[in-house]
Amino acid sequence: MIDELGLKQTKFGEIISPIDVEGDPLQGQVEVNGISVGTNNLDLHSILSAIPNAQNQDPLGIQLTYLTSNKAGIDGVYMPQPMDETHAGDIYTNYQLNKFVFVGLNKLGTLLAMIYGVRALRQIDRGILGVHSASVYDRELDRTHILIGRSRAGKSSLSFALEADQSSRFELLADDWNEIDLNSGQVNPISAVFSGANPNDDRYRPIFNSFGKQFYTKPNVPISSRVGSVILIGKSQEELQNSALFNSVELQIPFVGNKDGRHESIHELTKGTAESHIVALIAHKVQHLNSAFSSLVSSQGTINLINDRSLSLEQLKNNLIMTL
Repeated sequence: MIDELGLKQTKFGEIISPIDVEGDPLQGQVEVNGISVGTNNLDLHSILSAIPNAQNQDPLGIQLTYLTSNKAGIDGVYMPQPMDETHAGDIYTNYQLNKFVFVGLNKLGTLLAMIYGVRALRQIDRGILGVHSASVYDRELDRTHILIGRSRAGKSSLSFALEADQSSRFELLADDWNEIDLNSGQVNPISAVFSGANPNDDRYRPIFNSFGKQFYTKPNVPISSRVGSVILIGKSQEELQNSALFNSVELQIPFVGNKDGRHESIHELTKGTAESHIVALIAHKVQHLNSAFSSLVSSQGTINLINDRSLSLEQLKNNLIMTL
């Protein structure tokens, strides 16, 4: 069966024979956040090569191929509908979960989301939790505050506002993805590009333009510290207390979050499938991530911040500063 993307589909868990990748050849591997990334898209390859902080992570032994053409293949297992609809992608992986092929949109944000998500699957085994979040270093407390919320909750805007208002105290480290060592509490900012920076702020340097949006890097990001406050941003208290917060926040991680409840369907599909061990492995990783995330957002230092648009960004920022 060939779907509209030209992908050979099989039932869940069946082994797929090697399929030659058709279309443009890969542009070569780029080491990004410890992952070896190859893509057939020249523009994306050039952008990845331009990220100056992309080399600052230890290699994880993972190969990720990101294709924007209409055909892909790998000698592995095909996981049907594994990505949330916001990523509009398909995925192949192998039994060791160290080779991934994604078919997705020609957008930098989508590719970076896949890189962060694949890191999360690997790092949780090392006791490190990857979180879709912004991180702000607080010089006064020598702690790094983590801002967590759904996409467009206001994490980046609020982080930039804190930095702009009190630059002597606050420093934005990363506005998209951070990793937290569950044993030491140390924060490691992962995302190295910023799209909301003030072009007149000399701490940021423009590096490339993608889809009409200017991206910046920060050449001198301070070394991070232990977790300070965990700040949950949402439209209502109910949203922040919802047990499904993990699924709504961590959409970058493969197999997490879906309006049809894919998290539950993975568990169900472990029954009676020829390759149930790989499904069980993924389900275990997701469960471990969920548990660690729940512990983080229910910690003693958690601050709930309601952003229902009734307050201006300035008011939200001032309220948060008083709390910190």
